[in-house]
Amino acid sequence: PALCQAILQGYKDVENRRVRLGGWLALHASTPNPVSRQAREGMEAFLSRTIPGLRVRCPPGAVVGLAYVERAVGLAELRAECSCSEACDTTLGGAHVSPCTLSPFAQGPFCNIMSASLRLPRPVPCKGSTGKWLLPSSVQ
Repeated sequence: PALCQAILQGYKDVENRRVRLGGWLALHASTPNPVSRQAREGMEAFLSRTIPGLRVRCPPGAVVGLAYVERAVGLAELRAECSCSEACDTTLGGAHVSPCTLSPFAQGPFCNIMSASLRLPRPVPCKGSTGKWLLPSSVQ
């Protein structure tokens, strides 16, 4: 839910995947997964440091909005575009040096660059899945 909120508010501009995405995608706020609890807690701690005062208003287990993926690039290519040097710490939340403009969310292997998002008037309950998946016809 916190990542969806960060996307909807325009803070999170990169979706990291093993695949290239493109076009409009549904934003699904996942339900807590005990296996990924440590990763989720790490991301939430990073978000609270990066976006002070972020209020999460995305209920878990629902499609809450849409995001437009403008393009997908490999992390190495994006680092070059953004003047990200070896002096930059590219771990999540790491420090970057001037003139680097790399998003703090860029982790790769493919960085799917989001340029727009919109919140649905009402969240649509939907059981999600891992990775890239199709919305059930009842939700579309």
